[in-house]
Formats: sequence, C-alpha cells, structure tokens
Amino acid sequence: MVDRARLLADAERRRKRLTGIYKDAEETAIVLLASALLAAKPAEALRSAQASIRDVMDRADAQAREWCDD
Repeated sequence: MVDRARLLADAERRRKRLTGIYKDAEETAIVLLASALLAAKPAEALRSAQASIRDVMDRADAQAREWCDD
C-alpha cells in the first residue's frame, strides 16, 4: 500500500505541475486580451494579441513536452 500511496502522491504532483504550465499561459492570454480590448484601436490590438497568445501557448506546449520527456 505504501507504493500505491507514493505513486498517487507523485501523480498528483505531476498533475499540478502540468496544470500550472497551462494555467500560467491562460492567465497571460487573458491579460493580453483585456489589454487589447482597452486599446485605442481594439481590432488592431486583438490581431496582435492573437499572435502573442499563439506564441504563449506554443511555449507552454514546448515546456510541457520538455517536462514530460524528463
């Protein structure tokens, strides 16, 4: 039973780490969108935010992949 408990605790730590990567990316995306909506030219700012959000999500994916490979 000790092994099972240890495995479950390890799985939970891993889940939290992986979830954290994407939560951070989501929070960044929300800030980018909110800033774009408050900009003088929101349509232009949203296009820029879209590109930035893609970059943020690509980095989160790469980080998650790298972390999973370890």
